[in-house]
Amino acid sequence: MTDRTDEYAEWIAEDTIAIDGMPKRWRATDLNPAAQPRWLAKGRLPRAAVILLIGDEGIGKSLLWVWVAAAITTGTPRPEFGIPARDPQHVIIACTEDEWCTTVRPASRSPAPTSP
Repeated sequence: MTDRTDEYAEWIAEDTIAIDGMPKRWRATDLNPAAQPRWLAKGRLPRAAVILLIGDEGIGKSLLWVWVAAAITTGTPRPEFGIPARDPQHVIIACTEDEWCTTVRPASRSPAPTSP
C-alpha cells in the first residue's frame, strides 16, 4: 500500500506546472477568502446578483418585485424589508407571467403599500 501523503504531494507538485489546455487546480488554502456579501435588502437580497422569486401563480411575486424596484429606483427606505435609504439606482425587472402594460407598469406607478 502506498503512502497517501506522498501521492498528494506529487499531485500538488504537478499542479505547479502549467500545461496548455488543461485546467489549473489550486488548494483551498491558496484561494482568497470569500468576500462578505453586499446587500440590496439586508439579509434578503444580495446586490449585483440575479435573484429568482419562485412560487405559485397569483401570490404577488411580480408585485413584490415592482415594490422593491420602486424603493431602489427612488431611494425610498423600506426598513421593514431591510432596504435602507440610498441614492436612487437602476434595476432590471424581467416578468414572465404578467403583462407589462396592464399589470407591471400600472403597479409601479401606484402609491407604495404601507406596512401593517
